[in-house]
Amino acid sequence: PARTTGQMGAGDDAAPDAEARAPEVTLPPKQVDKWLKALTEMRDLEPEDPTDEELRKIQELRAAVLEAEGLKEPPSGVWQANFYLRSTLLKFLRGRDGDVAKAATMLTDAQKWFEEHKYWERLRKFEEEGDPAQRLLLLQYAPEGPLGVGKR
Repeated sequence: PARTTGQMGAGDDAAPDAEARAPEVTLPPKQVDKWLKALTEMRDLEPEDPTDEELRKIQELRAAVLEAEGLKEPPSGVWQANFYLRSTLLKFLRGRDGDVAKAATMLTDAQKWFEEHKYWERLRKFEEEGDPAQRLLLLQYAPEGPLGVGKR
């Protein structure tokens, strides 16, 4: 009887599974480090099309988050500083329909989530040890990093 694809007979050199035949995927080295560096170096630019009320609430939200975190001013030189940028604060405000208290809770919960789940450490481990095809998908669909770009 005829063999089906993937069966091996004595003397066959071909690998029986698809993984052995998968093309090698070359990824940029230390992509996670590049993302973290980009987050660390982000400047606090004017948000896109904020209303006067949103600009006022951005300041209220920043103050509320700083108080909740026990800080006098936003951190600098670390990726967490991204949470205090006006554009990020505006995303959280808009995500909670302008409610400062709800946005502050959402933002502090997001900060805690990143820390509790050791997000960047896990992503770095995935970058080093993960399946190459899945790593390539991450780069294709999130070239600017896992935090992405805000869109309206």
